[in-house]
Amino acid sequence: MADNSQPHFLFITYPMQSHINPALHFAKHLATTTGATVTFSTTIFAHRRMFSSTPNSDKSFNDGLITYLPFSDGFDEEGYKRATMDLMEYFLLFRTNSKRNVSILLNDLVTGGRPVTCVVYTNLLTWVKDIAGEQGIPLVLYWIQAATVFATYYHFFRGCFESLIMLNLLRELFKILDREQEKMKSRVLINTFQEWEIDALASVCNEVEAIPFGHLPKEYTNSVAGYLFGEDEKKYMEWLDTKEEGSVVYISFGSVSVMKKEQMEEIVKALKESKRPYLWVVRKDNREEELLAIEEGEDEMVVEWCSQVKVLSHRAVGCFVTHCGWNSTLESLVCGVPTVGVPHWTDQAINAKLLVRGLELVMGEGEKSVDIRRKAKMLKDKALEAVTAGTNQDCRRF
Repeated sequence: MADNSQPHFLFITYPMQSHINPALHFAKHLATTTGATVTFSTTIFAHRRMFSSTPNSDKSFNDGLITYLPFSDGFDEEGYKRATMDLMEYFLLFRTNSKRNVSILLNDLVTGGRPVTCVVYTNLLTWVKDIAGEQGIPLVLYWIQAATVFATYYHFFRGCFESLIMLNLLRELFKILDREQEKMKSRVLINTFQEWEIDALASVCNEVEAIPFGHLPKEYTNSVAGYLFGEDEKKYMEWLDTKEEGSVVYISFGSVSVMKKEQMEEIVKALKESKRPYLWVVRKDNREEELLAIEEGEDEMVVEWCSQVKVLSHRAVGCFVTHCGWNSTLESLVCGVPTVGVPHWTDQAINAKLLVRGLELVMGEGEKSVDIRRKAKMLKDKALEAVTAGTNQDCRRF
């Protein structure tokens, strides 16, 4: 800061659970450890779902630490509907509407005596660069996926690309970073920790200042603020209390992935054959009628949504069957739970490979089941060490 005024960070995030979670954890940590003013902004549709239990859920909200201020992307009522909306058309409208309304939001904050001194934005929101540039506000990217995925895209887009909407958005993001490098080395915050992705971070260090910002302690991830899905009313934590240590299989494929009917049927069959207690998260939009038949019984529970870190932290959970989204991958490490990876798309296959490679590197060979538990524990300790020893230092670098 050029003067002694209070810094004001504005977090702008894409309206998906996988973007909101890490950005909100980071925002809370920044507000708590530095005393800075922090405003968190996502679309009106996502904001309403985050605060569905509060009056005027589409309005500004302050929880005593962070101010939540939504913007309109033009899809306030229903958000993106994959069944009826063309993805390309959606992104074009999302960009146009969001760019206009976030610009208005920034101006309103100035008028209200709360000018923003730094904007933090997540993947896919490349248009934020234009707004921040117009108003002379410093900008930093918070990459919410693995450093290995960042490095892969970084080197890929310096070669060739395909004309797919997601690749074009990412290509635009990395072109922005290239333009920034003409003035000074670009600075990117990455949701990872140094010990796990040394090679990936080193592969871009000459061009980009990649700052690993490890997954945050459980007191941040346990907060329900930020959930786009309401927690199931079933008493799943009390149910876990009745189970033996390490006996429960926990299954969740995240907030976006949709399982086909045949896949669901195979999972049901495998769970029945395993004869082990299980807790399975099946979102309402991906629920088949056949599942109703297995929800009964003292060793079987199917919920629409749950607090994942609370579940993974429970002594009864012995295995996590996951889609390997980056948030779930990091949470499994922090909680020390062995995983079975079932990647679906985007970065998830790489994340699954990182889990396998990380386990091998940390512990080496040995008796299989014991080694898996030991390796998970070691990575858990590394993850916690990264955030407790280095987080404050990383905030000062930021």
